[in-house]
Amino acid sequence: MLAYIYEWIQNVAFYLVLITVLLHMLPDSDYRKYIRFFTGLVLILLLVAPVLKLCHADYWITDLYGNEEYQKQVRRIEEAAGYLGGTDGADAWTKEENRGENGKEKVNIEVEDIRIEKNEHRNGGDQD
Repeated sequence: MLAYIYEWIQNVAFYLVLITVLLHMLPDSDYRKYIRFFTGLVLILLLVAPVLKLCHADYWITDLYGNEEYQKQVRRIEEAAGYLGGTDGADAWTKEENRGENGKEKVNIEVEDIRIEKNEHRNGGDQD
């Protein structure tokens, strides 16, 4: 039992050092808050792991993936992926977006350059 607690503390310490190094290596960015959120969730799982092991909840979680209902869902997803074949879901989405109400494809117009120039001389004199 003492060896298990020692290993648990060692795993948590290693994880904290790894995350600290990772956060210091990243430049200041908007993603930092998302990385902190995700790593916080993983840290919570690491801290709760011994309690789950005492309650034998770890076996319940692993049995969940071996469950028949889970296997049915996996087969349904694989069949749906096979049904789509080699098509890209994003490609099908854009084709649907490009159809108008009458079913014909819409024409996309792209703007390449916009210029705004200040006109010094106004018609009708200098009125400000």
